[in-house]
Amino acid sequence: MNTKDTLKVTGLSILASAFFYSNVYAQNFGVINGYTINLRENSNLDSNVIKTVDNGDNIEIIDKENEFFKIKIDGNEGYVSDEFVKLTKADGVITGSNVNVRETPDANGNIVGRLDSDDPIVISGQSGDWFEIEYGSGIAFINKDFVYSEFGNQLEEVNVSDIIKNNSKDDSKNDSTYSNSSDKNNKSLQKQIIDFALKYIGTPYSWANTNLDTGVDCSGFVYSVFNNFGIKLNRSSKDMSKNGSTVSKSDLEEGDLVFFNTDGSGISHVGIYIGNGDFVHSSSVRSQGVMISNLSSGYYANKFVTGSRVI
Repeated sequence: MNTKDTLKVTGLSILASAFFYSNVYAQNFGVINGYTINLRENSNLDSNVIKTVDNGDNIEIIDKENEFFKIKIDGNEGYVSDEFVKLTKADGVITGSNVNVRETPDANGNIVGRLDSDDPIVISGQSGDWFEIEYGSGIAFINKDFVYSEFGNQLEEVNVSDIIKNNSKDDSKNDSTYSNSSDKNNKSLQKQIIDFALKYIGTPYSWANTNLDTGVDCSGFVYSVFNNFGIKLNRSSKDMSKNGSTVSKSDLEEGDLVFFNTDGSGISHVGIYIGNGDFVHSSSVRSQGVMISNLSSGYYANKFVTGSRVI
């Protein structure tokens, strides 16, 4: 294939991807910004009026044609001039691998998680080269270079100074009352880590290896999962138990490390707690590889030693 043909194929692939994103992930929302606005059958001012909509009415945005949004409201679909629509949320999709999600719209902002190619997002605003997105139970920011969104750039600019001010207030709280943004960010990161780990269920067990695609041992699995999020752990399960703070079995939270004595010599196995008494790990038992097991039943019921919190 010559260079010209390659460029042609690449261009078609990009267009196909954009079509896929705009149709699969298209679910955008807004409000009517004007009084007694006509909802029309087609995208022109000569089209029949279906009904009128009013200021503050919530709408779902289906498409855009010319200078009209195609919207859905109260079971009706029709067209409204774009000058009377204020977007409030826009869907997007991640176009890069291991894209950093940050606390503020800044390349130096704290990383609260990572997203991967084709992950869908909900965009709630923008700030320069960054999109504000819904993340966990709060908000975070992601660089626009790694996002495809049909309507994201039409959302309002957010007040960054208020965000920084709120984060500063949260940071000033003492340990007994501190339960806002950082806690939410930790929860979000925990979920990201678990979701990432679960993608590799079925990866074969391979002693002393850390390749999540081809094979991992127990500590290699945990090491590689956390390393993907910039969290450095010791390599062996025994040494890994020295990372973070000790957690009892009854106090385990999602994302905590769980350690086991499987050979009678002390800590010899490790996994990641995912909630409801379950953990994900790479098992050498019958070479099962990455799988989910339960702390209180089956092979591992009486082998738990301790937990560790590293997030």
